[in-house]
Amino acid sequence: MENLLIQIRRDGIISFVWKASRFILRKSMGLDWKREIIAERSLGEPIEEIEPKIKVTIRQATENDLDKFKGIVSESKLELFKERFEKGRICFIALDGERVISFAWISSGNEYESNCRVEVKLNEGEGYLFDDYTLPEYRHNGLQTTLIAKRLAYLQDQGCRRALVFIWDENIQSRKAYSTVGFEGKRTVTLITLFGLKFHRWRKFKGSL
Repeated sequence: MENLLIQIRRDGIISFVWKASRFILRKSMGLDWKREIIAERSLGEPIEEIEPKIKVTIRQATENDLDKFKGIVSESKLELFKERFEKGRICFIALDGERVISFAWISSGNEYESNCRVEVKLNEGEGYLFDDYTLPEYRHNGLQTTLIAKRLAYLQDQGCRRALVFIWDENIQSRKAYSTVGFEGKRTVTLITLFGLKFHRWRKFKGSL
């Protein structure tokens, strides 16, 4: 009972009821859903340089940095990172000393978005920002926003015209970070699971990030 009250105080009553209802639907009907916002930003305007709140080194990573990711990501994801480097994907990292504390990727080719299970198809002149992560103890220091700006500047230098990103709609911090650097929501995609069947629903995004 005490844990229940703590959760209600932490999340708020509306959020708690929403999560509880979703849990009941998942158990009784096998109904679940994941919704992501597809946001875009034009690269025709200047990219403002953003500094994090803590002193770190920000730079582009190379395949020689793979060992630095050990202990941060799983072995299977480490292999995925190796494949990305081999395909020419770009990664920016934030380091505290020699320790990787945050990373973020860029792609100029088609990618598979695993959360909603859709293929991200890029046109010429577009860049896709994906797979952002910051160690929990370093969050709320502006690292994600800094790495977004660094990647936008990189794409702009490469002559790209537009950047795209998929953002989980419940990730409020990530939505704020991308909104800060000028992204706007364009569409949403929801992966719906019902009795083991999966299908997608696409909608125009309404509101603001």
